[in-house]
Amino acid sequence: MPLPPLAEAVVKVFVERFESDDSDLQADYVVEPTENFKERYPLQMASTLVNINQSPTCVNRLLNPFTTEVKLRQDVVIGSAEKIERVVSVLSSKENDTEESNFFAVRRVVTSLPDTVTEGAKFHKPKK
Repeated sequence: MPLPPLAEAVVKVFVERFESDDSDLQADYVVEPTENFKERYPLQMASTLVNINQSPTCVNRLLNPFTTEVKLRQDVVIGSAEKIERVVSVLSSKENDTEESNFFAVRRVVTSLPDTVTEGAKFHKPKK
């Protein structure tokens, strides 16, 4: 998928699920870019709050702040999803319905669990 220079794209992403997620009523996750994505692509990705029980895919915003086109490969892992304990409030529950031409192909997001808290930073590893 080519992302034009100085442009924003709304990208559909697939969040991996596990059998244990089916019984979880509080399936709220925050999707953030992975280090590999940040190193490989000169793009900015907004952190997004998603509920994995509502849909197999969700949307995420990507921004190309540079003057050159960037090609994002199909099925690339762009982020990780970390479970959150509770949602304080939600500003908007869905994207603009009239903005259909700005949606692109599905990308992959890996879920993870909190593992260790060290010096105020959270580290997590993907589920197996």
